[in-house]
Amino acid sequence: MLKKLGKGCLILSIGGVVLLLVLALLVDEGAEQTTEPTDVPTGKPSPTLAPVATPTEKPVPTDTAQPALEIADIQDYLTEMQNIDAEILVALSELARMGQEASDDPTVLLDSDWVDDFRGSAQDLIDTYEAAQNVEPPDILAEYHDLVTTALSKCASSGEFMIKAMDAFQEGDFDVTVQYLTEGTNYMVECTTDIEPATELLNTILADITD
Repeated sequence: MLKKLGKGCLILSIGGVVLLLVLALLVDEGAEQTTEPTDVPTGKPSPTLAPVATPTEKPVPTDTAQPALEIADIQDYLTEMQNIDAEILVALSELARMGQEASDDPTVLLDSDWVDDFRGSAQDLIDTYEAAQNVEPPDILAEYHDLVTTALSKCASSGEFMIKAMDAFQEGDFDVTVQYLTEGTNYMVECTTDIEPATELLNTILADITD
């Protein structure tokens, strides 16, 4: 936490505060293009990884039926990814909430507990990407997994820049703070954009399996 308010803290580098507000708005905009999840902490819609139903076996001719083991593998994989999805939603919602909070009251950026919470949510974006990398997809979903982990790598980069922004702010380097917040915001936009084709591919694959 900064020892004193000082001139630079006056308005806390308006550019940085505005970018934090933009972060909150971006999460809302991304949500308009995807399914609205339930029970998001802030009550705001947030982008989802893959708004699809878990596939179930249907009676089909023996020569075209998916092996029971493959269906089970797909279900297990989707369960793991849905858990990761839920963690991302919480992190994005928290960053959006705190961005709005900072735009309403810039002095919260001088509160060490607030900064720690912001860093924690940003770190969650990094951790969920690493968790997704460790999930082994079934062969039929390998291409989807590559697409979605690539998208999540952008979320991880966003989290890294958000953390760097907090570090730069505490060091009193406000220009760098704004620069890092801008980079973090850009990566978040790329993440939500890249998730769309991954979701479309997953929906197509699951439709083929359950038909």
